[in-house]
Amino acid sequence: MRWRVVNTGERPVQLLAAVLPHAGFRAAERPLDVGLGPGATSDLSLAVSFRAAPGDVVENPFLILSVETDGERWRVLARLRIVAGQNGEPRPETRLITTQRVGFSTEAV
Repeated sequence: MRWRVVNTGERPVQLLAAVLPHAGFRAAERPLDVGLGPGATSDLSLAVSFRAAPGDVVENPFLILSVETDGERWRVLARLRIVAGQNGEPRPETRLITTQRVGFSTEAV
């Protein structure tokens, strides 16, 4: 499965890893070393495990990218919806993209 990753921000971003952890649409974590300047794009390929009958839907799998920018690590979470095509092939639809700074949940409030 292939995705196009676009840096829509104003700062360079380093892609560090990608994973699809959902049981119904899974790919092992893949280390990356890809730099993306502002406005740059890169294609990302992952070997995905997906078995479904035509028309089946897998709700809420996530493509999770580990990235670094300005010395901070972040996770980019792309929430997906996967529909099995006529031959059972995955047809992903991106539903929402959010970010979380790594370690945010361990900070004192």
